[in-house]
Amino acid sequence: MAWSVRKQVFAWCATGLGLVALEESSVAQGRDNNRPLDQDTIKRLEAVIPSVKDSLKSGNPNSQKAALTLLADLPPALVARADMGPAIRNLLESKPADPEIVNMALRAFGKSYPLPAEIDKTFKLFDGSTDPAVQQGLAEAATGLVTSAVPSSKSVRNAKPYADIAATVMPYLSNSLNGARPATRVTGLKGYQSIGTSLADIFTFESNPSRELFPDEVKPKTDRWEPLFPILKKLDTELPKLAGVLADQDATARLTAIQVVESFGNARKAAVAADPGITSFGTKGFEPLVPKLASCLQDSDPVIRMAAIEALDPLGGGLVHVGALIPATSDSVLPVRWAAVRALGKIAPANGTGKDSAAAVEALAKLANDPDVDLRSAALVALQRYGAAAKAANSEIVRAVTTGDVECRIIAMRTLVAVKLDPVDAVPALVPALEDDIRLARAAAVALGRYGPPAKSAVPSLRKALSSTDQELRLAAGEALLLIENPKKPKDD
Repeated sequence: MAWSVRKQVFAWCATGLGLVALEESSVAQGRDNNRPLDQDTIKRLEAVIPSVKDSLKSGNPNSQKAALTLLADLPPALVARADMGPAIRNLLESKPADPEIVNMALRAFGKSYPLPAEIDKTFKLFDGSTDPAVQQGLAEAATGLVTSAVPSSKSVRNAKPYADIAATVMPYLSNSLNGARPATRVTGLKGYQSIGTSLADIFTFESNPSRELFPDEVKPKTDRWEPLFPILKKLDTELPKLAGVLADQDATARLTAIQVVESFGNARKAAVAADPGITSFGTKGFEPLVPKLASCLQDSDPVIRMAAIEALDPLGGGLVHVGALIPATSDSVLPVRWAAVRALGKIAPANGTGKDSAAAVEALAKLANDPDVDLRSAALVALQRYGAAAKAANSEIVRAVTTGDVECRIIAMRTLVAVKLDPVDAVPALVPALEDDIRLARAAAVALGRYGPPAKSAVPSLRKALSSTDQELRLAAGEALLLIENPKKPKDD
């Protein structure tokens, strides 16, 4: 910063405004927050604002930089309270020749709470600029606008002003993904991530069962999600623009892009939970991103590989075929393998049918007896989701029932029942456990009862368990005997 600029900043600070060291948490954030500023702050602000406004329109680059430097340290609520928006817009409309001034003015503009029409008009002046400083300023302004506009209330009824601003800003965030600097691309991605997170919060809030206590609010006369339409209608066109940055040469940009997809995936998952009728949420927008995420599973950085799995996870089987995750189950890094196995279970197709299910079962079976307890447990739980298709893992499941850590063996017993493993193989594996660790004995008794009459060979061992000193085992054994010998009313799983 030039010395002449520093002198002006120091002079203004002497009036007291520059010493207003207000934390963001001490000032109301967002348009919907009406906490009044304290009178001392207002007086100091009013005393210097005329000089700031005069400097912005002075035509003197040093004075303009000094004013913009001061504004950069003020919270958005103070900038808005001082009605700095018009002065900042006038400066930007004059299209200063100095890219640094444009950068600073754009960032200040992002803190002034402009209306959507003002945002669009101002951003268009610099959209498409090839100057890195201008690109960065535009990205910061767009991201600042969308993050500061997030409503404190997560009710969809209050979301319209936010949705209008987010929808206006989204195309400019998209353009920032082509910025010359990695920092510019990351800044734009952060704005996108804020939108995805906010959508997830709103849909999660609306899916809360307690919302039924307010039927008029939950079920308005118009479409329940109408306030969010400005954003939702843009997803199919804006989300595909993330595809390029998912392959960005900069690792931070790649990672942030993946996290953006995850945030919108979480929003989609929350939306379907809140209203199963909106399963088309962003489907066309996500479709071109899934292959790019799958490619990220081959990235040299394990952090990025892990993040890619976490992004694919919430998209579910409707968008992600299990085959995309299978290679990651043999990753060289244990946490990546664990994440892939967990995701395979979550997106398993109904009844284990569907593309690549057999290959998924084969991959999971290889890990059902892995030395790592967490990985082994995750593989066994995932196999449960593949139903009858998991019978192909017969020998591995039986082995997991009879060897290894107690907790893993219990999970294996549940897997054995869930996939309806043939009783010829299952019952002999379960019976010895009735005389093993008490926790295993209880689980084995429950599992045998689920098999009903086909587990008849276990009756002598179950009767012996009736004399156990452990009450839970006696109850489980008694119930199993009833289900095996009197199967008229079998208990549901």
